Amino acid sequence: MNSVKLSIITVNLNNLEGLKRTYESVVCQTFTDYEWIVIDGGSTDGSREFIEQHQDKFAYWCSEPDKGIYNAMNKGIVRAKGEYLNFMNSGDCFACEETLAGVFGIPRTADILYGYVMGGSVNGSCYEATMMKSKIYWYNFFSYTLPHQGTFINKSAFRVVGLYDEDCKIVADWKWFVSAILYNNVSYEFVPLIIAISQEGGISQTDKMFLERLEQRKKIFPGFISPEDENTLFFNSIIQSFRVTRFLYKAVKCLAYQLCLFKRKRSIRMITDKSNQLMNIVCATDDNYVPLCGIMLTSLLENNRDSHVDIYILTKGLNLRSRKLFSKLLQKNNYDAEIHICEVNDEIFKYCPVRVGDHISLVAYYRFLIPYILPYHVDKALYLDCDILINDSIKTLYMTDISSVALGVCEESVDIQLAKKNIGRLGYPVSWGYFNSGVMMINVAYWLEHHIMDKLFDYVFENQDKCLYHDQDALNAVLGNQKIFLPHRYNVFTYVFTSAIHGYDKTLFLQERPAIIHYCTPDKPWDWYLPDYPFRKQWEHYRDISPWKHWRGNKPLKEKVRRRLIVWSHVLRGKKFNIYDDSWKKWDE
Repeated sequence: MNSVKLSIITVNLNNLEGLKRTYESVVCQTFTDYEWIVIDGGSTDGSREFIEQHQDKFAYWCSEPDKGIYNAMNKGIVRAKGEYLNFMNSGDCFACEETLAGVFGIPRTADILYGYVMGGSVNGSCYEATMMKSKIYWYNFFSYTLPHQGTFINKSAFRVVGLYDEDCKIVADWKWFVSAILYNNVSYEFVPLIIAISQEGGISQTDKMFLERLEQRKKIFPGFISPEDENTLFFNSIIQSFRVTRFLYKAVKCLAYQLCLFKRKRSIRMITDKSNQLMNIVCATDDNYVPLCGIMLTSLLENNRDSHVDIYILTKGLNLRSRKLFSKLLQKNNYDAEIHICEVNDEIFKYCPVRVGDHISLVAYYRFLIPYILPYHVDKALYLDCDILINDSIKTLYMTDISSVALGVCEESVDIQLAKKNIGRLGYPVSWGYFNSGVMMINVAYWLEHHIMDKLFDYVFENQDKCLYHDQDALNAVLGNQKIFLPHRYNVFTYVFTSAIHGYDKTLFLQERPAIIHYCTPDKPWDWYLPDYPFRKQWEHYRDISPWKHWRGNKPLKEKVRRRLIVWSHVLRGKKFNIYDDSWKKWDE
């Protein structure tokens, strides 16, 4: 009979500082029904001395040479007495002191329990979150695996599947999960928690991992190997054969990577001059909003040709055609830009409120993750909604100093009464004001330091009835006193030009040339029945020079019929149907 619920197994080799971080995260856990096993590979950097100093915390430890990481992990499995096993190797750590309590606070019966894992650098900053979906299919294992740091495996599963294959130097855990889930039908359960923070820079994050996984993939899925994969394996064999000559090895490696591995790059590039000022731009979309996103990016790049633009598109399951159109956007117009497609698993947003029938989807909440998905070197980013248009250079906007706050945003001050109503519903001081989340300058470092993502999710989960405007309400409630207001020209709402609504102070938006136009009404510039829609000509111009020049909108048939009936009723009564005034035309081009 097992005496403990969990066995934590830590493998270490000459990583004293990483071992210390792992130690601090384990000993602070409020959940205590665990044993800790440390397998050291004969370290010479003081790790053994550290283990000896704290040996009272370990149920078992050893320090001796081994045959690799999976040999060491197998040693830990054999010694483990817990019902579940977790591999928290040196440098990795649990997300917080309540992590294990959150996992095992309720009964669990599945053979494999897994949750989110954050990728982190050695300085403690987190930059990315990756995870499989709660439903795992065979094709998921082509690109991903379950991270061992965020996984708890019932020891009985190792009796069914066997131990890790020590002939695999890097991907034995991937191979084990494939065998367990796909071939042995081992049960699994997704735990919607951030379990661990993994240390950046391990061997599993290198090209060696990719190549070894290809070798194993060929054996496990022989019928699903692409020509690109075959070419990669072929060139890798050539590289291995030329290792006797260092110069030739480097030359062949360079050629191989240029010929075949370039297709694996995560970004779409068209770079002409890196001396230009760098701007980091973030947007979020799904397949439905790709044309809007593409047209918005076209306007951005056209008006900021004197800057190098790194664009990060947060999405889920973007189809191949959309990816090719983004690539075509850069190639066609020779922009100094780079587009990164960032896949987001929206399981973490499953409890976020979305009004039934609303045009807003879970994609709106993706902006919560922005600082954690961006590369660690990015300290500032500009988020832009897809239904906007860049009408001027935004270099001055991007240079705004937000070093002491979380956000730079534009206030929704045109309707004071509505703003006060929103503030009253959310329950924070009126002095904070209310801002629109469609344009946001984000201080990435500030978000990471103050754990803003956790605070936003906590607010959404605890105040679902208050979040009428979804993510925007949560951002206002959590960051209302941690922001600065930007000039109104950087977020000009088209609804201020609605003729039927009075009392808006339009002069706030029209004192200067609008730099960012926000089409934030149910009606849009591509609607045929609104020929005088504000800034429609500008939008049509950028659409026509983009790869989406033939796109004409995707409103549901029911909405199209409803609007057409409204137009016809106006025509029959001898009226021209247009609900917008012409106060914006002074800036029309």
